Amino acid sequence: MVPLPFLEKLIAAPYVSLVAFSGTILILDSWSLASVSRNRRVFYCSVKQFAAGSVMTVFSAVVLLITMGFEAWSVYLLYTRWRLLRQEALVDLGMIARALLFGVYSALCFLFSLLSFLTSFLGSPMGDLLMATTPSVVVIIFGTSKVSIEVRPCQPPELVISSGPTRRLAPLEVLMLRQQTVDHRCYLGHG
Repeated sequence: MVPLPFLEKLIAAPYVSLVAFSGTILILDSWSLASVSRNRRVFYCSVKQFAAGSVMTVFSAVVLLITMGFEAWSVYLLYTRWRLLRQEALVDLGMIARALLFGVYSALCFLFSLLSFLTSFLGSPMGDLLMATTPSVVVIIFGTSKVSIEVRPCQPPELVISSGPTRRLAPLEVLMLRQQTVDHRCYLGHG
């Protein structure tokens, strides 16, 4: 199991980076209002600060590189568990396909991030717009999976306990129970 303080930091990290970069850009803009314009981007205002833009681009590229590493590791873990438990089919092959599809999307975002940093492609909003669609893409790819639909709090599954009454599990309990079952079976080598 992952320790709780690590999960809290992992959940807080995007918000901390958002506040840090937004605050930095706000301070830079307040010093020089002439650097803010709509001439460089079609859909939104931008700041003509090469250093700030470069730092944000490099930060985005590093985050995307780490994300692709986690995706590769997740696909490897899912694939090895699927091979161990092939007969019982506890691992959804669709999840492996979804992770690979998101990996391709992340690689595309990474490519646009590098292009905007290395070339004159910097004037185009395409890379920014691609990055802005990431939350929607995550919902489309992962939010439509069977596991995601089962775990949603609107319809928690029931657990029948042989020695007692039926009770409903919280979504987190369902995920933890499934993970413990898969881990236990992989450890014992069943399948």
